[in-house]
Amino acid sequence: MVQHGLADIPAYERYLAEHPGEVQALFHELLINVTSFFRDPEIFEYLKANVLPGLLADRTVGDPLRIWVAGCATGEEAYSLAMLLRELADEQHLDLPVQIYSTDIDAEAIAIGRAGLYPPNIIEDVSPERLRRFFLKEDKGYRVRKEIREMVIFALQSVIKDPPFTRLDVLSCRNLLIYLEPELQDRLMPIFHYALKPGGVLCLSPSESIGSHQDLFETVERKFNIYRAKSTLASRRALLNSRIVWTPEGTPSGPGAAGPRLLRETSVTELARRALLQAFAPASVLTELNGDILYVHGETGKYLRLAPGQPSNNILDMAREGLALELREAMRQALADGLPTLDREIAVHSPDQTQPVGRSPAH
Repeated sequence: MVQHGLADIPAYERYLAEHPGEVQALFHELLINVTSFFRDPEIFEYLKANVLPGLLADRTVGDPLRIWVAGCATGEEAYSLAMLLRELADEQHLDLPVQIYSTDIDAEAIAIGRAGLYPPNIIEDVSPERLRRFFLKEDKGYRVRKEIREMVIFALQSVIKDPPFTRLDVLSCRNLLIYLEPELQDRLMPIFHYALKPGGVLCLSPSESIGSHQDLFETVERKFNIYRAKSTLASRRALLNSRIVWTPEGTPSGPGAAGPRLLRETSVTELARRALLQAFAPASVLTELNGDILYVHGETGKYLRLAPGQPSNNILDMAREGLALELREAMRQALADGLPTLDREIAVHSPDQTQPVGRSPAH
């Protein structure tokens, strides 16, 4: 208000209505993107020594370790966890697939995380050994190496309004709850439990806690506020009885997202639909008209890979050998006709196999 010479709140409200750009400016002023690599180092040391090894042990081949970093800001925490897992995998000679979902409501912060380029002052938080092993020195700072960037998927997501990721081994939501009212903190605990596998680990900051939800979590380490999800259906019952609303899966979220936000209450039917999709639906990707990815469902590694060079979020850049040209033409035809395309079989090449794709219009 001072910046624009406005005397009172009603005047600023009118200014917001007349200047849409000011809404975005205000939104970004309200966000608090305070984070760093290995923030609270003792917690990361505890996770590496006492939590992550147990999650890595006795996993079946092809069973990925799934982690969600909610409220990730510019991505340092997600990359810190990726580095820990890479160190453990190398020490134990494991070839374990890892999926780290790193989400925030700030599109600009997410873009920084995807690029993986950070200023020179990260040397205050990253050891010289990790700096050499996991970063490349560039003119403007340090870029996270490709092998670590490929472990992390960045996406716009609101923990309050969007469906959570599910079947998680670890959910890290540190220093986000402290900015929410107690009632909203309380509503989020059943969502977090629902997102985790039984025995999955919830990491909060030292100044946060699970509140009164001892029925959902047991304490792993009180000093660091690390909890384990109990095997109970209490969170599902809580969600069914609550007034929580989620956007349909695949609906764009965040400031400037395309299309209206469609909210609907969670119901038994909706929960069943999500469970069926996770179990039986094929891998799929929702994109903008230009191919920029909005949402990914299922395992897409057979069809997409991180493109060489500067990180790209465009499906055409990420398409594996044999798919890109056909996919571009299929998207063009789908846009023109509104119908499924690619009615012939093509061969898509990945490092370990060549597979047929698109044998009928239904594909």
